[in-house]
Amino acid sequence: MLAVIPLVASAWLFGLRGGLIMAILIMVPTAYVAGVLLSPPQPFAAHWPNYAAGLLLAGGTVAAQALVRRLDWEISTRTEAEQQQQLAQKLLAQTHRQLRAVLEKAPVVLFAVDSAGIVTLAEGRLDVVLGVSPVDPVGRRASEILTDLPELAHHLRRGLEGASHTGVIEVRDGAVYLDITYTQIQDESGVVLGVGGTIANVTERVRSAQLEREGEVKSRIMATMNHEVRSPLTAILGFAELLSTERRGPLNLDQRRYLENIETGGRHLLSLVNDSLDLSRMEAGMMVLEPVKLSVRQMLQEAVEQVQPLAEARDIQINLECSSNVTVHADARRLLQVVWNLVTNAIKFTPIGGSIWLSGQDAGALTRIEVRDSGPGIPSSHLESIFEEFIQVGTAGEGTGLGLAITRQLVVLMGGKITVESHLGQGTSFTLDLPPGREAPDATGGGRVFAGSPERASQDEESADAQNP
Repeated sequence: MLAVIPLVASAWLFGLRGGLIMAILIMVPTAYVAGVLLSPPQPFAAHWPNYAAGLLLAGGTVAAQALVRRLDWEISTRTEAEQQQQLAQKLLAQTHRQLRAVLEKAPVVLFAVDSAGIVTLAEGRLDVVLGVSPVDPVGRRASEILTDLPELAHHLRRGLEGASHTGVIEVRDGAVYLDITYTQIQDESGVVLGVGGTIANVTERVRSAQLEREGEVKSRIMATMNHEVRSPLTAILGFAELLSTERRGPLNLDQRRYLENIETGGRHLLSLVNDSLDLSRMEAGMMVLEPVKLSVRQMLQEAVEQVQPLAEARDIQINLECSSNVTVHADARRLLQVVWNLVTNAIKFTPIGGSIWLSGQDAGALTRIEVRDSGPGIPSSHLESIFEEFIQVGTAGEGTGLGLAITRQLVVLMGGKITVESHLGQGTSFTLDLPPGREAPDATGGGRVFAGSPERASQDEESADAQNP
């Protein structure tokens, strides 16, 4: 019985065969030594209890050693497993944080919905991507979250039915575009667990593509108007002017009136075509500007000389106030066009016998040009809309409705801004704030710049000049 203890301990630690061998190798010498030490030199048969005690001591020692080693091994193994588990959990948490950080900055949502329609995963900015409440949706029904997005809810139902999808869908009546990808989630036996995928807000990308297509269409329309409309119209006006000189014979009163109508309508149509071309160029980024240092007084004087016949026909007095040292950094032709638009508008709406004032002055870090009239004024509710395309305020009934829209865009392209102030019965004042004149041109090669998108700036300059009237 005393040998059972070391045998069991050794078998537990080293296996059955190895334990038996190890017990014999350890117990026999240990028992012998112990018996000798614990008994006087007497025959073995007379002192077998001493040998038995030694054997018991040896067996207990072996069993204790085996138990300690087994415990050490189990503790070491368990500690290593726990450390590996903790490391794996730490790496998983770190990866989850990194994924969440990426999704917080990207317009993308990762989602999963179980077969009952309950959201089980939703990583990303739902408020940014879908415009829904940022409250954690996990555990809620997807149909409750997507009440305002029936198109997306429809796709989730199709996904649960077995469909898969990759593509862009339109939601909120075209206000938002979503790029969605989803597929069914199944277990190993093919049982449907739900549907999962990604949702990305691609509204900006779709809008950019639409604008690019619209720009291409406008460019084609612009080229058509330039070659198919303006050129023949210019020829018609030229022949009308030739007939009005009576070089081919005298004209009666009716014929003169007809020619005047042809010239009036033709010039109005030509003005509309030119304005449309200018607007299309600016929107397409093809407007070419050549900013230089200009004398504001000389520019204003040139504008007054061009409109003086119109002002005299209505007995309107034009007053100019600007010192000769006031300068501005702008495109000479386009700035003259801006001032001409403002002054002709003032003449059109100012009553007969009224007055118009033009002024230019240095205003610190900018140059200020003002065009003011004594007309009837503009209602405050219309002050913003007057800069929109094809909008006209007043009863003059002339013009294309594009002049002020072009004026504002030209001012912005030249690095300035335009403001308007008006009071009913007291007149209207338009103010231009532009960069002051400077000696050195811009670092664009002789001051020549393409106004608009940088992609258009690389287009051939000669092509742009050919389309610039």
